[in-house]
Amino acid sequence: MEKKLNISLALKKDGRISQARISLSSDVIEHLKITENERKIKIIYEKEKIQIQKIETKSEFEEIIVKEENKLKKFQTSKNLALEGSGDKGTGKTYYNWKLFIPLPIINDWKITKENREVILSKEIDNKIIIKQYDTREKDMEKKENQISLDTKNKVEIKNGIIFDVKNNKGGVGKTEIAKELGHGFSLLGNKVLIISTDAQNNIIDDLYPEEFIVKKGLKEDVFYGTGEMLRLRENLYYMPLKEYKFSDKFLKAIPEYLDKKRKEFDVIIIDSPPLLEVDKVFVECADKIIIPTFCDRKTIKGVLNLINSDKTVLEKINAIVINRYEDTKVQKEWKNALLEALNGTKILCSTIPKLSFIEQMINNQKTIWEYSNQQALEIQKTYTELLFNLMK
Repeated sequence: MEKKLNISLALKKDGRISQARISLSSDVIEHLKITENERKIKIIYEKEKIQIQKIETKSEFEEIIVKEENKLKKFQTSKNLALEGSGDKGTGKTYYNWKLFIPLPIINDWKITKENREVILSKEIDNKIIIKQYDTREKDMEKKENQISLDTKNKVEIKNGIIFDVKNNKGGVGKTEIAKELGHGFSLLGNKVLIISTDAQNNIIDDLYPEEFIVKKGLKEDVFYGTGEMLRLRENLYYMPLKEYKFSDKFLKAIPEYLDKKRKEFDVIIIDSPPLLEVDKVFVECADKIIIPTFCDRKTIKGVLNLINSDKTVLEKINAIVINRYEDTKVQKEWKNALLEALNGTKILCSTIPKLSFIEQMINNQKTIWEYSNQQALEIQKTYTELLFNLMK
């Protein structure tokens, strides 16, 4: 799996780079098998790529620097990964930030600048990682490809602070995926959007936020003290994470007043709702409209049908059902038809998002569907555009 990262730079008064580093996420540290007490690594730079691996023995690693016509051909050295710790008085936990300081000969060879400092990190076999400079030709191609194709000439603005609840009593059906695509779509239509997470995994951070981020203060702190760490994911698109799963009665009672305040600050609020019934009930009551993501299988569709038939309050608020990762198989066709038949006579829109390898790659690239213009992306954008305008009615 590849990750795109930005090198953090420290500059001298004359503008020259004095220090360059990148933050390493916990999964990379685990891959390298680094610990607090054993964090010495060897850095080998050849063919414009950095290879990093833990030094297993106590022996020193030979330093080498080879140049040809002012071009760095080979460079190798060893150093300790930098480790910064910060404590949380509330939980007593210590959070660690791992930093890799990249030697300046490599930075100079890459011709790194403030405007050109993106790199690609990938995990390799034998507990190695590879870091290479992000190809500027690839960047130019991506700029051409990643044109927002949602028509924003006629912006549709919502000024009522509307709340959407993306819910399903079953987990793992793509609630977060739907929430982030709708959130970015609404923001491109001229609205200030807040996505609120009720999942402490905070997958949207990994999906859309390019930097490593450890949540110290989230939704609960924002509800009680107004100190939650709100992240800006895109222009006009913000995210309020959740730090822990414990929901007290006091917290649940405070949610309605909190959301009323947020209505005045944001045009659109999207709640990535939990499958926990007691907590979900509070958000359903606060929501103006509900979107239900589902898979097209027996268990999930039956759960959706039970929800529609059993709770009149929920039914009145359901605006759309989104069949996610749909495959055109006999079984899925049968359950899709069963769902459409049940919705006959209602005003509920049923949308279908196909299962595509492109979507998997898009998520890996930390993009949304609105940031691509290939044929598959355009087809899915049509579906989301119809859904967006239906939600705004």
